[in-house]
Amino acid sequence: LKVSLLLLILIILPLLSIRTFVRLGDWKNSLTLYKHDREVTESYLLENAYGYELMQRNDILHAYPPLVRSIQLFETTNNTNTLGVYYFTAHKIPEAIKWMDRSTEMGDNFLSYSNLARIYLQEKSYDKAQEVLETATQKFPQSDALWYLLALTYYQRGDTVGALIASEKAYTLSPTPDNYYMYNQLRIG
Repeated sequence: LKVSLLLLILIILPLLSIRTFVRLGDWKNSLTLYKHDREVTESYLLENAYGYELMQRNDILHAYPPLVRSIQLFETTNNTNTLGVYYFTAHKIPEAIKWMDRSTEMGDNFLSYSNLARIYLQEKSYDKAQEVLETATQKFPQSDALWYLLALTYYQRGDTVGALIASEKAYTLSPTPDNYYMYNQLRIG
């Protein structure tokens, strides 16, 4: 039994080592790895990662097909949010809102709420930003970033009391310089 186990290990170990070296050859950076892997495996995760990596490299034209393919393979809150980010990057705000909103409807994805709220803030749609952020802070009450955005939203709507409460919550959760500055500015009026 020991001899057969030893022989098995002596056969398998070199094979696994060869496979490891072959796999290392696939790696130059994340983009090349995703590109290689999506040619041999059909995966919504790989398509989404590849499309996102292309966006990160400002290759917007080539990012779109894998992002759509990811959703065609299996729609998730993550890949719908990524498609929303694509549309935002491409300056197609209505489509960005549509996909990020869809992402929030599908599940509790922190990034979807944050991204959607930021778009509404940028577009000066403060009522919609407030609605998204009030929901988001209930789902993610420990996120200082969401409380910070909610404070900005309240402030833009003229609700200084709400802004002060939200900024205090952000600062209490994470006493960063930005959170302190906002809270202090609202506190001293």
